[in-house]
Amino acid sequence: AHMAAGCESVVIWERDASGDTLATWIYPTIAEDVRVVLQAEVEAEDGLRDTERVSHVGDLWLYSATMASCLPAETLPTVTSFTITMATRSFHPEKYIALVKLMGKTYADTGAPPQVLECFLRTLTTGSVSSPLGSWSSAAFPDRDALLGGSVKQLFQTFGVESVLLWHAMLLKKRVVVLASRSEDLLGLTRTLPQLVWARQDWSLLRPFMPNDDRSADALRSAGVYVAGFIDGGIRSKPELYDVLADATTQSIQVAEHAKSDFVMTAAHKDMAKFITASASSSETDMAIIKALAVRTKKLLTRLQSIAAENGGAVTVEVLEAAGFDPATSRFLFNAAIAEGLTK
Repeated sequence: AHMAAGCESVVIWERDASGDTLATWIYPTIAEDVRVVLQAEVEAEDGLRDTERVSHVGDLWLYSATMASCLPAETLPTVTSFTITMATRSFHPEKYIALVKLMGKTYADTGAPPQVLECFLRTLTTGSVSSPLGSWSSAAFPDRDALLGGSVKQLFQTFGVESVLLWHAMLLKKRVVVLASRSEDLLGLTRTLPQLVWARQDWSLLRPFMPNDDRSADALRSAGVYVAGFIDGGIRSKPELYDVLADATTQSIQVAEHAKSDFVMTAAHKDMAKFITASASSSETDMAIIKALAVRTKKLLTRLQSIAAENGGAVTVEVLEAAGFDPATSRFLFNAAIAEGLTK
């Protein structure tokens, strides 16, 4: 079985001169709730330039590439832009974006869905595609690479010392919203946040692109903990959806009013802030920074685990204060213990 067996379906969206968007071809089928979300996503972008995006709905990862420039009039006479989306069950942006882009080239070249279907079926049967327009092979994309994508160093450079708030939010399982002006920037930013708590190995909380609508708000409320990406600045005025807003358009981070009491900085944060500032300007690789960060975070969590073990398996604020931590640090460590399931 080829890893590409995780590929579920493929959809072609077309936008015409009047701005209407239609799913003109779906294979083999896609659930209605997913189709509605995808339509909102396509409509959330202006359709004026080539873009790519990744989103996450239920247990499906959706990879989309939009082609808007230089569409051949002879193959797609009435189409101003089109988007090809592929639904899979695995998170690997590089692998699947490369594939939908190849499908996009094929569709622009032929205007024929059967050619896209042939491409899709090849991935299912052989795990590779080769055509005059390009080639793709599942084997060229190791799974581990997906988790190391993006650049944690770039994240630190974008947000500077305030990046410590993102580490804090991820450690404490807070709700993070990321705002950027382009969907492709969102993926790079959102996917690095789980790297700040590498030991958890949890990428399922990513929602790298969401339209700013009621359906997204409902999905986030039911998810509970997430890192969600938006390109609509209107999300700023919905603090009920986030504890922390990382705004790449202004390179600043805001903590929502309701969450401020959980974001009191301590000596641990000062150390981490120093580490972040040093990393941002160092010659270290992203992998080295992730490792060093993991070591620091693990030290803190190991300390908590041993305090829990000495106190009947549960950490309390009183136990922490008795262990000599000041009130702010005790509260921070207690919140970290809750996130790790070390409280009763």
